[in-house]
Amino acid sequence: KERIITGSLTRVNKYYSNIIEYISQNKKGTVYALLSGASFGALALSWQGYAYILAIVAIYVVVQLLVNLFLGRNNGYLLYVSIIFVVLSFSMAGYYYYAADNTPSLWFIPPLMIGAVMALISALISIFGRKPWIISVPALIVSVSAVLLATYFLTPHIFDEIISGEGYFIKNRVYSTIAEAQAPALGQYIGGFGVAQFILGIGGFAYVIYRFLRERTDSLLLLIIFSGVSIYMSFTAGRFNITAAPSYAIMGGALIYYFASILKVDSISTSPSRKSFRKASGLKGNIKWLQVLFVFLLVFALLIPSGLGVVSTAVPANSANQINKEVYSALP
Repeated sequence: KERIITGSLTRVNKYYSNIIEYISQNKKGTVYALLSGASFGALALSWQGYAYILAIVAIYVVVQLLVNLFLGRNNGYLLYVSIIFVVLSFSMAGYYYYAADNTPSLWFIPPLMIGAVMALISALISIFGRKPWIISVPALIVSVSAVLLATYFLTPHIFDEIISGEGYFIKNRVYSTIAEAQAPALGQYIGGFGVAQFILGIGGFAYVIYRFLRERTDSLLLLIIFSGVSIYMSFTAGRFNITAAPSYAIMGGALIYYFASILKVDSISTSPSRKSFRKASGLKGNIKWLQVLFVFLLVFALLIPSGLGVVSTAVPANSANQINKEVYSALP
């Protein structure tokens, strides 16, 4: 996380050597940046709604930049990763949208502008971040406002697409006519994920926020932004469950791991000695009752309902009544 350009920014002749040195010192980060750009480029080639994921990435990058700015951290690595991510992914997607004449002005240019603004904000904060925040923050606000105003007057359509996240965050009249873009009922929403999964996910989200306030790591902030946006958007429209489902799983898993570490479930011996089986209290002494209760709660509150839900979902709706009768008659 060193600076990309060392020394004075006015020494332009040193830029190339500094960039080459930075790449050589951050080969692992470069590989991951290339992989992220390639994966997002593949997503853009297979799904025209890829701007939704880009909007989440842009929100995270901006929030991380501001957190680093106020904590006095260097932001050069975010600028470096953002440039690789945007250039590679949109280079992959551009050929398809232009060669196939797939309305690039609608499906390609606005997301590209969102990515360019993300990289521009990263560059501005990286430059102004060298100054005290009382100078850098007003200068950053003025610069970003100037870019947005220029976009508004030159290309109002692209400005609307950027501000609304291509309609994902600020809905228009068209979205009100799409069934999958409507907000689901709360009972239907919770039942779709599972009661236990919903409770664990919300509790895990609060737990991850608590961990971030203590540790202030980039990975925890990424989880918070991704899960927060995904869960919020899933409340507003049913189709956003595509990213809310992994969010609930990740957050619920974090909370389960936290409780498991408190109960020291990982300390349970998997191979008790023969002498322990000869004694009446041998097995009981190896496992605590709270650990047994914790495992039973996971099985009966999480695993079994989830398994039944998977089986129920796999049954075609046309033959559901017949299957229900067969299951009912087979039960004792």
